[in-house]
Amino acid sequence: MTPIRTLIATSFLLGATAVAPAHAFSLLGDTITSSGSAVNAGNATIGAGVEFTGIINFLDFDFGATTLTISSNRDLSAWGGFGSNTFSGFDQPITSFSLFSNNGFSADFLTGFSFTANSITLDTNSGLVPGGNGSTAVFIINGVAPIPEPETYAMMLAGLGLVGFAARRRKLRASV
Repeated sequence: MTPIRTLIATSFLLGATAVAPAHAFSLLGDTITSSGSAVNAGNATIGAGVEFTGIINFLDFDFGATTLTISSNRDLSAWGGFGSNTFSGFDQPITSFSLFSNNGFSADFLTGFSFTANSITLDTNSGLVPGGNGSTAVFIINGVAPIPEPETYAMMLAGLGLVGFAARRRKLRASV
C-alpha cells in the first residue's frame, strides 16, 4: 500500500472512531424543580426512580428519558381539586406532551396538564380528580435534540476533503 493510501485509510479509521455520536432528546440527568401545592416541592434529578410524590403521597411522578408516568396508590375519586403544580428546569426545550396510555385515571384529570418549552404544569384547581388505586397514566414528552458540536462538523469536512483529494489524485493518475 502506498504511503498516501495508508494515510487516507488511517484518517478514515480515526475519523470514524472520533466522530461524536448523534444525541437524541432525553430528560435523563436533568435536575428539575417542583413547585406548587399538588406535589411535594423540591429538586430531583431525572433517572433515579420516582422523582416526586404528590397529593399527600398518594401519587407518584416518575420521569423517564422521554416519559412521565403517574401512578396512584389510593382511590382518590371522591376528592376534589388539589391545586396546581409546575415541574420546571428541563435542559432541552419540550415541543410536545401527549398521553400515551391511561389505566384508571379520569379523563378530566388527564386534561389538567399543559406545557411550555421549559415546564410541565398540572392544574387540579377545577376539581379534576384521579381515579382509583392502581391507576397509571404514561405521557410521552418530545423535545429538540441538541445541536451537534463544532468538532463533529470539522471531522465531517476533513473526511470529505480527504475523499475529494483521493478522487482528484485518482483522476489525475488516470489521465497521465
